[in-house]
Amino acid sequence: MGDTLEFTRYAAGSWTLDTTGGRHQILLAEVSRLQVRGSAWQQGAIIGFLLGAAAIEAVNAAGKYQIDRGETLFFGLFFGTAGAFVGAPTGALFHTWKTVYSR
Repeated sequence: MGDTLEFTRYAAGSWTLDTTGGRHQILLAEVSRLQVRGSAWQQGAIIGFLLGAAAIEAVNAAGKYQIDRGETLFFGLFFGTAGAFVGAPTGALFHTWKTVYSR
């Protein structure tokens, strides 16, 4: 709001002992950096997809299972998708901080 930053509470473990709820205001000139916490579920899904697809391709290349050329793409996508479904919730457990304002 204009030159003030409005928020409802301080984060746990922050530099202040203020634990009251409700509206708080601080001048934006007093803020040097503002960060927002997010999860890494997108990166987890991407890594899971790549690992799942690579795993079935490695098994196929090793000769453990004989997968036809037409089935290779299907199995790669299938195991990649399964890896993404495992990787997304795993990545959501890890949190990242993103700077949204820096003076």
